Amino acid sequence: MRRLVWCLLFKVVALLPSWSAEIVLRNGFVLQAECYELGQDRIRLHRGEGWIELPLAEIAEVIPAEEASSSFRCAWQPVSGGDSVRPEEQQRLWLEELIRWAAQAQGLPVAFVRSVAEVESGLRPQAVSPKGARGLFQLMPETARELGVNPDDPWQNAFGGALLLRRLLLRYRGRVFAALAAYNAGPGRVKQYGGLPPFRETLDYIERVVRRYWELEAGEKIAKPSHRQ
Repeated sequence: MRRLVWCLLFKVVALLPSWSAEIVLRNGFVLQAECYELGQDRIRLHRGEGWIELPLAEIAEVIPAEEASSSFRCAWQPVSGGDSVRPEEQQRLWLEELIRWAAQAQGLPVAFVRSVAEVESGLRPQAVSPKGARGLFQLMPETARELGVNPDDPWQNAFGGALLLRRLLLRYRGRVFAALAAYNAGPGRVKQYGGLPPFRETLDYIERVVRRYWELEAGEKIAKPSHRQ
């Protein structure tokens, strides 16, 4: 358990965001990107190895950083795969890139953010819980309002979920289990019990997220062989 805490805390510090432009949305929300590509009616924002596409109608302004070079704006390329990729595969790839970009935008490990999304909704953008939690990260309407996102919009939901995780990790000074407990049961419950709430649902939730995180981490290491000779 301590290994997970130190590993995630190191990655949170190591992946502090840097960017070359601020993308101001019409709802006042601001995103950061290292590079952007313009299409006819969409804009693609790049962050690290990931990217996400948004409708141009949602963009109010693009503000390049002062140090941005003349080659900062990339050439537009269509989404890879095209018509040869099945719709369900396109959806899966799109969701993976969306979560990757949201995680990198908040400086969090992608595997950690994805493990939360998988446990919360099974990566189903239209998921709605009996209590009214919505989307990939099962944001409650009042929580979404506090974050300034629309929970029914997949990319805003993902960005809001990653932002909430980052805030909770900072609030609990990198204590991953406390952050996950607060995500599941609420900060009030964590405060009430002075730590993890003794709820079977919350404890099972933490265990499932941690288990899935290590599965994703192990798979990534297997899929990416070492370059050492």
